[in-house]
Amino acid sequence: MNLSLYLIEKFCGRDVALQSSRCTLVDMTNGKQSPFAVYKPEKNHGDGNVLIAQNFMEKHLRNKIDVGALADAAKISLRQFNRRFKAATGKTVNGYLQLIRVERAKVDLDNTQMSFEEISVNCGYENVSFFRRIFKKHTSLTPFEYRRQFGRRLN
Repeated sequence: MNLSLYLIEKFCGRDVALQSSRCTLVDMTNGKQSPFAVYKPEKNHGDGNVLIAQNFMEKHLRNKIDVGALADAAKISLRQFNRRFKAATGKTVNGYLQLIRVERAKVDLDNTQMSFEEISVNCGYENVSFFRRIFKKHTSLTPFEYRRQFGRRLN
């Protein structure tokens, strides 16, 4: 639908595109798809040490994760660990951790009545406002907007 509205605007002008937007009930002002994106981590990369680190991070989201300890557990230097992690997943360790924490928060916002403060702590962030900014950066919505748009109606 967004592509159609884009093409209408390009070839027929903004007024016609806005009129089409109103008729089809498609919001033309927010063409971002980031709220709908789901991050699925790459795990078929063949690096066993990175896979162990990924699984550890996913199981211990709530805890402070020390990248140095992950490198030590893999018996490689921190620099080499960071390089191998980025090569295997396409993300830095901290970037990966942010994305999986945001995905966890999205699931909790969808399926629970927990406050965002509780969700932040469950995802490993004590600073709720910092996590709120990270959440908005990755989804382009505030947690409240995300829950309103995608959350299930729970009693």
